[in-house]
Amino acid sequence: MKFRIIAIVLVVLVLVTAIVSLWIQPASVRITDSSKPAELKLLPRHSVTTVTSLHIEARGKIDGAAEITLLLNGQPYRTERVNGPVKFSWRMDWYSAEAELRYTPLTAKHGIITLRYQFASP
Repeated sequence: MKFRIIAIVLVVLVLVTAIVSLWIQPASVRITDSSKPAELKLLPRHSVTTVTSLHIEARGKIDGAAEITLLLNGQPYRTERVNGPVKFSWRMDWYSAEAELRYTPLTAKHGIITLRYQFASP
């Protein structure tokens, strides 16, 4: 009987850990055609009432140059120029439950960029 209770507790702990890890995992979007401009709308994976920060992490590889711009009220707020291997991270105060990114290829024709992001609340 004791072993059965221990087994049940362990299974419950594993399930809770899996659910929590899925809950806090960042959302992601991909730019799969690096030769074309793209507008990407970022939304939280889960309902949040108050947002205080945003973390965006980009990884990938393209065969030329491009710009990735975070827009605030439709205006450029932060821009990263990338070329070849793509690897950057932005952390900033952010007070909206959505964000918009603009991808602009300069000379890039091939490649993929994955953008992982997470809105944080207090």
